Amino acid sequence: MLTRRRQGFTLIELLVVIAIIGILATALVPAVKAVKMAARKAQAKSVFAQWATACTLYKKEYGAYLPNLGGTYSAATDIAHKLDDPGRSLLFVKHLYGKNLNGTALSSGTTGERVRFNRQAMEFCAFSQDDFFNYAPSNADWQTNPILQDRLGNPAIRVCFDLNNDGLVKSVSGILPVDLADAGGTIGVPGRVIIFTTDRDIGTANPDLSPSEAADIFVIQ
Repeated sequence: MLTRRRQGFTLIELLVVIAIIGILATALVPAVKAVKMAARKAQAKSVFAQWATACTLYKKEYGAYLPNLGGTYSAATDIAHKLDDPGRSLLFVKHLYGKNLNGTALSSGTTGERVRFNRQAMEFCAFSQDDFFNYAPSNADWQTNPILQDRLGNPAIRVCFDLNNDGLVKSVSGILPVDLADAGGTIGVPGRVIIFTTDRDIGTANPDLSPSEAADIFVIQ
């Protein structure tokens, strides 16, 4: 006796399979987001570490931490620079990159940018397009008014230097990550260079970034 072979799945079976796939996809989304966030945090720390190393190399070469970055430098007081200001970001780049963002040389002369920022035009650090919040391939304005960001899109980057050479960064103003809270007081945090962003100080350059999408990213050298 011939038996009738079953053809395909019933509608109920298909609906059950689709429901199971939907449940699994819903469960996996948070896990995938967490993995992506962890990867971006690691990348952000790696970039900050490169910048901090560049600042250290700059001091070894020229004897000071980016002296024309702005602010009032004092041998008795440490300092924190806010790089979410385009002018400050540009000076940071010129000190460490040794040239303009478009690849041209810094202005020369006895009072030119090369004398003030990087006399030997040494490239202590390179910068990529992902480092800039306002990067636009069709518009070169970002090259003269750059806004640096971490790899999570937070432009509120802070760079702290130990100017009095006591091995501690202390008495710096502004919002600090929890792990760097002592840098705001007289106790201080051991280190010479600290670069950080915090989810509590996102800034106004990227209003679309919420605290839940940011993070406390910091490196200490």
